[in-house]
Amino acid sequence: MLGTIFAVGGAASVVGAMAAGRVTRRVGIGRAITYGAFVEGVAMLLIPLARRPLVVAGALLAGHQLGDGAAIVHEINQVSLRQAITPGPLLGRVNASFRMIGLGAALLGSMAAGVVAEAVGMRVALVGAAVAALLGAAVLALSPIRSAVTAPRPTSEGPGAPYDTRSPRRAWYNGGHRKRHIKEERSGPRNCR
Repeated sequence: MLGTIFAVGGAASVVGAMAAGRVTRRVGIGRAITYGAFVEGVAMLLIPLARRPLVVAGALLAGHQLGDGAAIVHEINQVSLRQAITPGPLLGRVNASFRMIGLGAALLGSMAAGVVAEAVGMRVALVGAAVAALLGAAVLALSPIRSAVTAPRPTSEGPGAPYDTRSPRRAWYNGGHRKRHIKEERSGPRNCR
């Protein structure tokens, strides 16, 4: 039964991925991030609120359908926004840092949830996790990110823009071979002289 519930959640993730673009165009990137986090938190509340085994199975199923799709919409948009505002040469470091912080927080959260569940009960730990997720969505709702409509477009000057590869000072990140191409651009191709 649990495998079926997780499989349905996986299907909901695919639907969420397919709908992410439409949702973003309709409500804007900031609200898509915020709404996705909020729906995911509400879906997490369904599990501890269920009391009987059949109701628990239904709550898990509904929670995975709602939460997984919303989580994917949230994730796609927050990664897209992060990549749009991060300078090209720093993307790997920024994404790796976010990944490490996220996985580290999940590890610490799992250990804390185990301690709380052992001390006061599983239901309280699950409610606490859902409330924490909803608090995160509330922080997003109160932040300036909520008003973002689209991710910024790269420009030659602004953040998120690739460095100007015509400048030798900025071509270092692309390796030494790029400097040769820059010289050719300025003086013309070698075989045309």
